Amino acid sequence: MEEIYKARHIRTMPRLNLDADCWIPYADVSWEEEGIKRIQLLVGPSDRFKLIDQAEVYAVEMAMAWIDAELMGRFHPLRDPDKLDM
Repeated sequence: MEEIYKARHIRTMPRLNLDADCWIPYADVSWEEEGIKRIQLLVGPSDRFKLIDQAEVYAVEMAMAWIDAELMGRFHPLRDPDKLDM
């Protein structure tokens, strides 16, 4: 499954964990920043999803949550104007 979210490309690729007979959610998030391609690989729990569709949905949600957190980390709260040196 592939999806675009907040200018980030999400690609999911669940893998079967033969020991647990469950699907492991995998997602890679890619984007371009200042002309450089960036990629972040995300992996979910290995013992929870009996159906591949469930693992795919989880992988997309996991990627979206990571993107939201990553973008929030780029913004810094405004400094208190009363504490600015003049």
